[in-house]
Amino acid sequence: MAYVEEESSIQSPDLPEVDNLLKFDHFGNPNMNLNIPCPSTRDVLSEALIRAQLIGRSSGPWYLGRPWSIRLTRGPISFFLVKSGQCNVYLAEKKQHLELKRGDLFVLTQPSELVLSDGDVDVREAKALLDQVSLEELESGKPVRFGAGEGKVTNLLTGILICHYRDQVSLLPALPDYIHLTADVIQQSTTLQKVFDLLEYESTVVESGHVSLKASLLQMVLVLSYRAFLQSVGIEAVDQLASLSDPEIGPLVTLIHVHPGLPWSVENMADRVGMSRSAFAARFVDLVGETPMSYVTQCRMRRAAMLMTNPHANLKSLARQLGYSSEAAFSVAFKRWSGMSPGRYRTQRVKSTANAL
Repeated sequence: MAYVEEESSIQSPDLPEVDNLLKFDHFGNPNMNLNIPCPSTRDVLSEALIRAQLIGRSSGPWYLGRPWSIRLTRGPISFFLVKSGQCNVYLAEKKQHLELKRGDLFVLTQPSELVLSDGDVDVREAKALLDQVSLEELESGKPVRFGAGEGKVTNLLTGILICHYRDQVSLLPALPDYIHLTADVIQQSTTLQKVFDLLEYESTVVESGHVSLKASLLQMVLVLSYRAFLQSVGIEAVDQLASLSDPEIGPLVTLIHVHPGLPWSVENMADRVGMSRSAFAARFVDLVGETPMSYVTQCRMRRAAMLMTNPHANLKSLARQLGYSSEAAFSVAFKRWSGMSPGRYRTQRVKSTANAL
């Protein structure tokens, strides 16, 4: 696979100078520079947040009178902190129920159908969020009240963020797509509690810079929540992080995430970590759960899906950026991965008017 500098039609700051990453033999064929510095595995979350270009969409307190239920048809990146009462969470795709008590926090980072309720409502009868409250009310940051209001009121401190690239397949594949932090875990994070307090305060006032400040606070909640989660369970307890915690495979996996378009091969990956090809392939499969080249393809396709939300993206240039020698080769790989051609995928996503809420 050839690697060529991206053309000007692709607006992406991802790639460093080619000369820093590649060296060429006397025939002009590119080889991997084994001295490419790997990003720190500790900074994987920062890398994902920067790449996703998260924007704080709305935040503020919700007051829900029983009985109440909310359906998020394509649940965005969001969090819900139970200030009082209780909240049940139903993850439709996983057919999984969670019960949140006072002080608990639920964070969702993988788009999926989500139902929040007081526990007494059949999830099949849950109404869409925007059928119960307007988008203007949500984005105002002021307290929002809905539900029947006949019984005990549940108070949720909420935050919703969106990706600049709405159809990014995953914010961070290496991390769980949702986490549930109990009140005990949150109480151990003084910083997270202070951020919640400041977010609540900013929801009660309208002062200069409050929109920008709240957007930053929403990102801080996301980072601090995952930090608290990893501190409470340990990296070794999360299967998805096993590859990143490995001293040899971890830095390599991170580099693949950051630069999927480099001319990766099993040979140059094995050389990079100082292992034989067979030993490296076996270790990679054991830690990551798939072959090295299959993993590279997955990273490339996720990046492609993200970049194709840009209606001005040139597919030929995009194919080269992702390490494919031709647009045709890229199209075959993408269709095998997504079930549709790149052009059809991009058209559907760009023209989609579905609201993330």
